[in-house]
Amino acid sequence: MPLAAPGLPEWRLCGSDGPLAQAYTMPYIHPLALFLGRSLTTLETLALLTKNFCTNRIAHSIFGGNMAKPRIFISSTYYDLRHVRASLETFVHSLGYEPILSEKGDIAYTPDIPLDESCYREAAGSDVFVLIIGGRYGSERSASRATLPHNFFELYDSITKEEYKSALVNNVPVYIAIDAQVYAEYQTYLKNKGNNTITYAHVESINIFTLIDDILSQRRNNAMNTFSRYTKIEDWVT
Repeated sequence: MPLAAPGLPEWRLCGSDGPLAQAYTMPYIHPLALFLGRSLTTLETLALLTKNFCTNRIAHSIFGGNMAKPRIFISSTYYDLRHVRASLETFVHSLGYEPILSEKGDIAYTPDIPLDESCYREAAGSDVFVLIIGGRYGSERSASRATLPHNFFELYDSITKEEYKSALVNNVPVYIAIDAQVYAEYQTYLKNKGNNTITYAHVESINIFTLIDDILSQRRNNAMNTFSRYTKIEDWVT
């Protein structure tokens, strides 16, 4: 079995100012893979290459001990993807990591700031950020929330998008799974930009497509795949 880590964008180990500030372009054979005699899973690789690597957080899941578990923030809208979120929570636990889901009380809310601001703080401090994109875009962030509902073509930033941005600006490795039907419809959107008469079957807001635009425009830290069922996400990360 090859020991090279899975193909990923370029990461910077321990941050650009850290003592091990060296850029690695995959495939990269990590010493831990040589020690274990097997290739690392994608989530192991992502966690190892975060700025928190210097604290050896990944060692807990592999060697045991009292070290903190790597924290995996799971970001998505809730009602349409709740079953995917629940399955992903179980899967992350099975790897020995700590999943962070807002509906499970895993986020420490601060009483003097809006609830969503606490979510952004947790996303920024996580070890790996998993973004799941389905047909719903979600509620607008509190900092700009309007009193009236938005129409399909009205642009705004959702809480889910703001969580993603918080992880991105803090150099948290981002791992993105997009519903296959949504991504197929995104191709239709690309051919019809500016056409406000077209009707899309699988998304509730044009903002989903602009979010995918933002993701694909990133030159790094945008590992992405599509899924038609939850097990495809699990197969991808293992």
